[in-house]
Amino acid sequence: MKSTGYILDGIYYTDNQDPAATIESDSSTYKAYGRDRQRENHRRDMIQPYKDGKLNPEFIQEYPKEARDYGFNQK
Repeated sequence: MKSTGYILDGIYYTDNQDPAATIESDSSTYKAYGRDRQRENHRRDMIQPYKDGKLNPEFIQEYPKEARDYGFNQK
């Protein structure tokens, strides 16, 4: 059985493609989503060495070698 199509935003579509499956890469929502994924993927790179004037323990855990350069000496 052939589909009769659908109307979305005033445009008639004849194919069976789901309109939600298409992504408009220039939409602000898609851009925000992409930036959120980048933040998650590069979270480790954004850790700052100091937090509230003290060496950040998260930085020490993720970058033990670099933490020594910032003055952390593990005993």
